[in-house]
Amino acid sequence: MISLAFAELNVVKKHWRDQTKVALAYPAPYKVGITSLALHYLYFLMNNSDRILAERFFTPEHNSPLLSVESNKSLKSFDVIAISVAFEFGYLDIIRILQASGLNPLRKSRSTGDPPVIIGGPSVSANPYPLSNIADAIYIGELEPYETSFIELLETYTSKDAFLEALTTIPGFLVFKNNEELFKGPIPREKQFQNVFYPIKQIIPLVPENTKFSPSFGKALLLEVNRGCSSRCRFCLIGHTRLGTINRPLNILTQIIEKGMQLNAVNKIALLGSSVSSHPNFLELIQFIVDKKATFSIPSLRADKITPEFLELLKKAQQRTVTLAPETGSEELRHLLHKKITNDKIIQAVNLAKQFGINQIKLYLI
Repeated sequence: MISLAFAELNVVKKHWRDQTKVALAYPAPYKVGITSLALHYLYFLMNNSDRILAERFFTPEHNSPLLSVESNKSLKSFDVIAISVAFEFGYLDIIRILQASGLNPLRKSRSTGDPPVIIGGPSVSANPYPLSNIADAIYIGELEPYETSFIELLETYTSKDAFLEALTTIPGFLVFKNNEELFKGPIPREKQFQNVFYPIKQIIPLVPENTKFSPSFGKALLLEVNRGCSSRCRFCLIGHTRLGTINRPLNILTQIIEKGMQLNAVNKIALLGSSVSSHPNFLELIQFIVDKKATFSIPSLRADKITPEFLELLKKAQQRTVTLAPETGSEELRHLLHKKITNDKIIQAVNLAKQFGINQIKLYLI
């Protein structure tokens, strides 16, 4: 991807000197990648250090050159290549990104002079082995518990071999070295969302809404409300790799909103999480957003969380759509999937929404 033809708010451009240079790649087009909270988290976590320079790469379009967004540098110019991938269909784009940079996708065919390739994300945390012939190291789990240790290793980078050896000391890293798989457990999981970095400042592309490069949620602050799930539905990855929910405390969520709306010049909050409506302070959070005269987007809701109190707030925020995820019209199939919501409960939620003037219902079905 070549330099963008539009400006971005909060982009970080550093002078190239003796920092550790990290190519932060997201294997998808810009519109998808810029919507990834993981990309913002890693970008600002790294660039907050004076000893690290991180620049972004996205999947190139129409055989255009693969160059960093910030300075038009090639992937091979960087010391470390860090790739964040959310879904399996991004794996082919990882191969395309490496090939477009003149790097062999296969680890054993790359030289010691090539940058180490580190890959992380939900899909590789669930199963790292589809990319085991490509990556030099794969991170399994959540980075927050060891974010400081990881940054310190990047700051003191000297060589590929020394860096990979050092990664074996951080829990969660599966390192492929000399025909060996080196892994230090246990798999890291954040437990309480206290004293961990959050990218309150985020990159906002200054483009019109609903255009080629506008983020999927529009011009909005990405806000992770909670993580994990206790339901363990058979079709869902989250409940099997991150069983149990942790909620970001309400006071931290409101602080992020307060500062984030100012730093990012936005008036919309994109609420993220596998079970946002299950947050114990869900209604208070929505009330806070409404009081800030901001709009919000929200993932699909459990039908049993559709209450008159919530719908009243939705109406105040001028929201016109409620999204539910029944997965199937068959109650029997739904229960086999471990999603124990009845058809009566779904119909009751729809009728209640209609009473509050919400006539658009979106359904997610398998």
